[in-house]
Amino acid sequence: MPDYRYVKKCYIMMKTYDELGRQNLVTTLRKHMYENGFGYVWETRGVRNEKLFIALYMQRLKDQYIQLWNANCSNSSKLTTYFN
Repeated sequence: MPDYRYVKKCYIMMKTYDELGRQNLVTTLRKHMYENGFGYVWETRGVRNEKLFIALYMQRLKDQYIQLWNANCSNSSKLTTYFN
């Protein structure tokens, strides 16, 4: 995206604030990328294949949700019959 676009200007401004320690939407996005194993995308500021990246990222989020759901269900006293 060209630098003169308002969306890009806003992103650059929020990125600068993030680097100065002020939390905003970019901070949340950066943390989310690192927590989910895609910190390299944040560092390089891009991917070669956007569709593949989105598919991988979505699959990672789904897998994490399923793992969390299974853990919560197996630790629930009400659901022990179904998970044993």
